[in-house]
Amino acid sequence: MASTLENHVTMVRRDPVVVASKVSANMFPGDPNGGGAGRGSMIAQLHETLRRLKYQPTGGFAQFCLADSGPAVSASLLDHERAPKPAFDALRDACRPVIVVADRPPEHVHPGDHLSLDVHVVSDARILFRDIVLSAHLSFGTESRHAWSWSGTLEPDTCVRVGRLEIDVPDPDHPVHRHHSAGDPDSPIALVIDLHLVGGGLDVANRYGTWVVAGPHEH
Repeated sequence: MASTLENHVTMVRRDPVVVASKVSANMFPGDPNGGGAGRGSMIAQLHETLRRLKYQPTGGFAQFCLADSGPAVSASLLDHERAPKPAFDALRDACRPVIVVADRPPEHVHPGDHLSLDVHVVSDARILFRDIVLSAHLSFGTESRHAWSWSGTLEPDTCVRVGRLEIDVPDPDHPVHRHHSAGDPDSPIALVIDLHLVGGGLDVANRYGTWVVAGPHEH
């Protein structure tokens, strides 16, 4: 039996694979749960990646340390009184039956950079969704920059690439944009992508962002 099992494992073994996601920008400075390297952001990025991979190489995951046994700073999602921590919401949203995800932009970008971000819809539901509409909206500071829209049918238990966002990063120092920034005129300006999927009883949203940084700065 051991020999048979060993042979079977050898036959189905995949090449080594490392699943990793970029750490995105914190769009809310001063808020440790606003993105970046916060646990909620990292959980969302990891599980969105696993959902998009679907069954290659995993069909699920196990959550380490669901709840604290006493007051603690830990990796759990619930505190010792079973109150949800911010990371719990991130996990819940990433595990909804249907999610819409995009390639994550880098932590910051520069004027003139070009971003090509694929957009996927992932469904673990066993039913067909008809007449759904996915919209993507790009904003730069308080300025609406561009919008995309797709429509169609979502098959059961699928991950489908819906389209690609082609984005030319604007220049914060250009006169047409500078008045949209607040506070320090040399501060970075947020470039935000909002995704919204509706139809067939679905109402799903997701948001990604990065900072546009001009001039000398550290990486």
